[in-house]
Amino acid sequence: MNIYDAAIVLSKTEFNNQVDWNAYPTADYCCDKCSQVVSIDFKSLNKHQFSDFSNLEPADKEECTMLEATISITNSS
Repeated sequence: MNIYDAAIVLSKTEFNNQVDWNAYPTADYCCDKCSQVVSIDFKSLNKHQFSDFSNLEPADKEECTMLEATISITNSS
């Protein structure tokens, strides 16, 4: 798994609550391996913010869980 600064790999990193809710702009990410584009909009972030569902393979999900734990520890220090 490669980790990149969001500002480098996403087309948008800041969302204005009211304006972006109404206009549906997306933050687009283009995979550096397969060139597939994934688009994330403000409504989707809001809808899934408390979701535990993941479509990742178990090994990938575990890697993400470990990464999240590392980030939480770093941010709490």
